Amino acid sequence: LKRVIQELFDSFIREGELAESGMTLKDIQAVGQSFLTTLESIHHHRVSYPGSDFEAPVRRDPAAGNVKRKEKEKKEDDHRPEPAAPAPDPGRKV
Repeated sequence: LKRVIQELFDSFIREGELAESGMTLKDIQAVGQSFLTTLESIHHHRVSYPGSDFEAPVRRDPAAGNVKRKEKEKKEDDHRPEPAAPAPDPGRKV
């Protein structure tokens, strides 16, 4: 990655694309380093945690036209509380 960025900036310099930019070679090196740091952070290796599947596949139910999670995911979410019942309407007579 570092080599690709270096070659890219070298070609900009050779072709005179940065001649009127007012940037020094030190500035250009700093920009190249910034590109390298940014690209490395974007494409870093993700740590795998046991029991976590960040890329869980989703299947579609064509009959219902909606997305359904796999059974495994549903079981993992069973700890979530059920939504509370709506509050009674104070103006309604029973």
